[in-house]
Amino acid sequence: KLAVRVTLDASSTPAPAGVNVTLFQKGSDLLCNATTTLGGQALFLSSAACDLTPGWYTAQVPAQVDRAVSPAQYIVPSQSTRDTFYASASTLASGGPIDLSGLSSLLLSSTIRGNVNASGHPVSGAVVEIRDPSQNGFVLSNGTFSGTYSLPAPVGTWTVYAQANIPGASTPRYNFTRAVVSSAGATTWTNLSITNYLVQGYLVPTTGYAITNNTNVTLFDLSTGGVYHSSSTSGNFFQAGTYASLLAGNPGTPGTQFLMFLSPQGYETATQYLKVSAAGPTLSLSVPVTADGTHPPTAEATTIAFPQNFSTADVTSQVTRTAGSTFVSLPNASVGNLYAQMALDFGSPPAVNASSAEFTAFQNWLASSGPVYPADVMGLAVNGTNFVETGNFHLNYTSVPTDTNFDSNQALGYRATENYTLGTALKPSYSSYQLTLGFRYPVSNEALNYTVVLPPDYVLGAHASAPLGTVLTPAGPGGTWTAFTLSALHSPGPELNSTAQFTAYRFQNVSAIVNVTSSNFAFSSHNVLNSSRANYTVVVGAGQNVSLSAANSLIPSAFNVTAYRWTFGDGTPGVNTTNVTVYHTYAKGGSYPGSLTLVANGGQTSVVSFKVLVDSVPPTPQIATNASAVDWLNGAHTLGVTYVNYSTSLRFNATGSTDALYSGASVPGVIADAIWNISAGPTYASYNYSLGAGARVLANVTYAFLGAGPWLNHTVINGTTYATKGWVYRVSETLFDSGGNRANATLWVLVNDTQKPDAIGSLQNSKGQNVTTLVEGGNETAQVTLIDKYSHDPGNGSIAAYRWTVNNSKGSGFTPRYFNATTDVAPSVWLPAAQGTYSFNLTVTDLAGNTATTILPLTVSPNRTLRPVLQVSNFTTPTSLTAGSSYTIWTNVTNAGGNSSVAENVTVTFYLTSPGVTDHRALVGGAPGAVRFYGYTNGVVNGTVAFTGLATLKHNQTLRAEVTFTAPGNLTGSRALWTNATATNEFPGDYVGGANLAQISVSVNPSPTNQYLEYGIVAAVGILIIVLVYFAYRRRARGSTSGSGKGSGRGGKGSSKGDDE
Repeated sequence: KLAVRVTLDASSTPAPAGVNVTLFQKGSDLLCNATTTLGGQALFLSSAACDLTPGWYTAQVPAQVDRAVSPAQYIVPSQSTRDTFYASASTLASGGPIDLSGLSSLLLSSTIRGNVNASGHPVSGAVVEIRDPSQNGFVLSNGTFSGTYSLPAPVGTWTVYAQANIPGASTPRYNFTRAVVSSAGATTWTNLSITNYLVQGYLVPTTGYAITNNTNVTLFDLSTGGVYHSSSTSGNFFQAGTYASLLAGNPGTPGTQFLMFLSPQGYETATQYLKVSAAGPTLSLSVPVTADGTHPPTAEATTIAFPQNFSTADVTSQVTRTAGSTFVSLPNASVGNLYAQMALDFGSPPAVNASSAEFTAFQNWLASSGPVYPADVMGLAVNGTNFVETGNFHLNYTSVPTDTNFDSNQALGYRATENYTLGTALKPSYSSYQLTLGFRYPVSNEALNYTVVLPPDYVLGAHASAPLGTVLTPAGPGGTWTAFTLSALHSPGPELNSTAQFTAYRFQNVSAIVNVTSSNFAFSSHNVLNSSRANYTVVVGAGQNVSLSAANSLIPSAFNVTAYRWTFGDGTPGVNTTNVTVYHTYAKGGSYPGSLTLVANGGQTSVVSFKVLVDSVPPTPQIATNASAVDWLNGAHTLGVTYVNYSTSLRFNATGSTDALYSGASVPGVIADAIWNISAGPTYASYNYSLGAGARVLANVTYAFLGAGPWLNHTVINGTTYATKGWVYRVSETLFDSGGNRANATLWVLVNDTQKPDAIGSLQNSKGQNVTTLVEGGNETAQVTLIDKYSHDPGNGSIAAYRWTVNNSKGSGFTPRYFNATTDVAPSVWLPAAQGTYSFNLTVTDLAGNTATTILPLTVSPNRTLRPVLQVSNFTTPTSLTAGSSYTIWTNVTNAGGNSSVAENVTVTFYLTSPGVTDHRALVGGAPGAVRFYGYTNGVVNGTVAFTGLATLKHNQTLRAEVTFTAPGNLTGSRALWTNATATNEFPGDYVGGANLAQISVSVNPSPTNQYLEYGIVAAVGILIIVLVYFAYRRRARGSTSGSGKGSGRGGKGSSKGDDE
């Protein structure tokens, strides 16, 4: 608790009840209010809204009207009614008291009244106020009136202010009139004549940007010392009411001289002299103002140093204030000018130029106001323990202005120091400490910086972050973080006071480690020949952008690096940077020793050396292959030609290729990438064997050459013509060493076209549809188109010839057909219906003479609607026939074919065969030319011959076919008599079941006359034979007799033998 005792004058008369007293704690946002009770005491009790803690306080009584008493009293403060003091814990425990004296009390027992007119007419809705010009225009009483006003006022000289909107006027009209109240209880008449005494204008920033902050307008009457503060406006526009004279009833006085202070937040305060001599047009001004960002009106630099450890803190605040600054805790801060505020708050009567006495009074107040940075109130703490003041506050001036006029360009500088100790003993925490730093966000465009100097061997943690609206920068020696500065820029919210949390760590060792990479794509881990920290060796390419990084350096988590110092060993200047990575280019091959020095945020250093080998020599390529023969066109074996057949697979690799780093290098180079490109026309295949990707650079590439690109019969390579019948492939080997240097070798592969083409054909109907069966058309044929355009030669070859062959193994009388072409002409063929399947053979030949054949089947069926089908029935004939006799036989013939069929050229044959035999036919009756055809009417045969030999039958029409014949005498015996009907437009396949064929078994008997004649002839032949035998016997008998005579001399035995014979 704190008790504030208020007295009215030097005799210590207690202030009346109801007087408002304010209590402000420096370094916080705490502002408490209390009112006096009887005895003039205001008691402040600690609460949630008014948390009283040890610290520096200012207690004061502002100008006010105490309406708790009657009549109301005007309480007028003075310099002595303000007290700044330090309240310790014991002071807060005992409650004070704090004495405030020197107040004046004026009873509002008198009245000021009068008429409010404009141009001689009463004004309605006028705002009228009684103001004290000595207290920045403090309003004692006010109201809104029409025609006549009446307001209470104390004894003294006051300003009556009136404002009204006059019909027809675009801006408000004002009146300022002096009223003198000479005695208590008296009524003073003061008539008000509202006229146009308005001043307005625009602030013109020299930066060209619009002003968005508030602007305070303060008018100082140079003749009377009156001060009038207008409410803040927003933006470039400003406006205020003035007056020509405060002397009532004397508008013709020479006029009033004002000094106008324009104080826009964020800009230097501008001043403007005004002379208002008479009512008239609005006075408009354009006032230039300058942003004070480079020269802030207030600059506070507070240093919080922990000299030995975190148990004590020395706080020093260096403050510089220009004429554009003010103290917000003093009444006249709105004037926006330091020296005008000194004069107004510490002078009597008011002025805008501070005298030496007023400046001295200000210095006394400043010395008693306490530290600029009260660490205990601001919340400075270590490991959660707050600091307390030791009572060693000192204030020293670093620059004292000799010119304290309002337009002075001299600054006020002072340094405030105080020592603090922790409120309780600090618990040991040797590796790290948690630091809480209280700070204040700036009002307007102040510059507020807070520098923390840590104890020896401690550094700010590497992961420290600045609160919103602040910036952290290193402040230790050499840019280290053994000290750091927090610069408050702008508050992210309405609060002006805030805290930041930091961690300080005890020093630990750091270790520099180098890693080198290159923009060269061939760079990989294989470029690092030695990865150890002390002997790091790496290969890079000449002229390449090389990245050197210290990112893998061993830095404890609480630390960071403030500087990286590099040397490169090639004679170029070193680099000192805060970037973890630098870039460098080595111009030529060689071996270069470099170094890295790492500086940590605590000042610790670590040095490491490294070596860079610069590769400037390209590799020597070789192509190794399993091709049977290669014609190498140069001695380096980097250009060659070989022949292979279609689909041959070859293997390639880079065996035999070599690399050197630079001339005289003690270590060989490394081939880092082998890239194989195999191409022919648009066909392209690529293979990349990279060490960086984990591949074997000498690995095999296996490729099957199937033919691609244009088909050629010759090609020219390196000026030599090579005969070909196929395709030409280019096999390119590109080698990159670890320095990114490249070299190429090429092998041309000439592929012989030994692959057969693909014969692809199809048969299409007249609608362009692929078919395997067709139905004949009305002309008894079917059209088929032969499609061969989809035939092709693999590997982008070409078809040189097309050949179609059409056959039908069962096609009676069908002659094979042939079609030959050098392009896909799509010939058409018309085929009749056939019992068998047509065979279409397509043979294609490519440019190299390779052939291929495909066979396509096609069935052509008859048109069942148009084709006739003949049936024979009612075959009538005697079954026993006599040779030489005449007979008439017949059969019925019917067209049982399609509904639209007409059998054309109908013939009927009659013939005899042996039983069971279908060939060896014997036509009878002169058929078919002698056949007579009779029609039927209602089932009865007509008597008139309709056709002879050839007939025409419509659908379902029946004719009788009749013939007369003589039974042949040479075919007697059992026979088969046949009849067969045919038409020229029939389909033979329809008669597989024999519908047009019929037979009857008959016997043909011989004729009797002929039989007798045959018997006589047989008898005559028999007699003739007997006669001939007889005569032959007789002749032999005579010959035997003659022989017997001759042989008798030889004996009877021979005679006997001759008889037997």
